[in-house]
Amino acid sequence: MKFNKKKKMKEFQDPYSFANAVTEGDSMTKLSMIIMGAGHFKHKQFIKGALFLLFELAFILFMVTNGFYNLAKLPGLGEAAQEGVWNEAKGIYEYSAGDNSLVILLYGIATIFLLIGFILVWRSCVKSSYKSQKLASEGKHLNTFKEDIASLFDENLAGLLLTSTRYSYFHNPATCLYDFHGLH
Repeated sequence: MKFNKKKKMKEFQDPYSFANAVTEGDSMTKLSMIIMGAGHFKHKQFIKGALFLLFELAFILFMVTNGFYNLAKLPGLGEAAQEGVWNEAKGIYEYSAGDNSLVILLYGIATIFLLIGFILVWRSCVKSSYKSQKLASEGKHLNTFKEDIASLFDENLAGLLLTSTRYSYFHNPATCLYDFHGLH
């Protein structure tokens, strides 16, 4: 028995899709995958190109200075809890700082959100560069920066990341470590 496999087609295909940009884009569109905004500079969309480039540079700077560290600490949520040692001479407990699991979790999740946001903006940059390339080759109108801003506010995107941690009233972030619960 032979089955006839049909290619699944979307009802409304996007002619300026990311896949089309990768396969059919010119050299500047493909360069936009590495240097964001390169294709926009070619088509004289300087503000848009500069904003994409500045966004990429800021993201790289963040990841080098903090992001990779935040992601590296996230799986363990810290290694050292706060400890108290009795000091005989002073007659008091002296405490070591320990790792603050709540802050590690917060920064790690925030870094993941920034990484997802960067990927979405990067894809948008490549698609936009490809769209500019196609419109310019067809002799059609390229949006100004003002027109792009107006269209940006007409679109809505939402994302949600859920995480589950063991937490109770008695957890003090400075004295004990949090742990992922349900992900073991």
